[in-house]
Amino acid sequence: MARFTKSKKRKNTGISTASLPDIIFILLFFFMVVTVMRKTDHDLEIVKPYGSEISEIPKDLDAGQIYIGSVKSSENKETRIMLDDSYADIADVKDWAKRVINEMDEDLQSASIITLQIDGDTEMGLVTDVKQELREAYALKINYAVNRVGARRGNNN
Repeated sequence: MARFTKSKKRKNTGISTASLPDIIFILLFFFMVVTVMRKTDHDLEIVKPYGSEISEIPKDLDAGQIYIGSVKSSENKETRIMLDDSYADIADVKDWAKRVINEMDEDLQSASIITLQIDGDTEMGLVTDVKQELREAYALKINYAVNRVGARRGNNN
């Protein structure tokens, strides 16, 4: 009769990593498919005015966006205010600006810039009221979004 003897100690083989690249690829593909890119498609009709002295602001200083324009789906073309992605009244601007600035890093709060995207046909009284609310919230740096002057003629300068 044969005897079974343990002549060698068995080594612990561990976990096989041969399928690891496949698993990583599947996870990468899954997240690429289910991720939705945020786009700023709002219900306001905004035709930005043209400007000649244009400069870009750094993304880390951009505190928030205020949109002022007429509602696309409305027949009477009433002018509305949108703070980031939701409709608001003039009275809401001050609280919104304080909240947005306080959410930023402390060292960037004093340099934060609020961007106004305003339709060219908007009455200046509404813009003045919004600016007054921003002033009361100590949001003193404002950027106006405009189109380049050369863009009207098809020039990309």
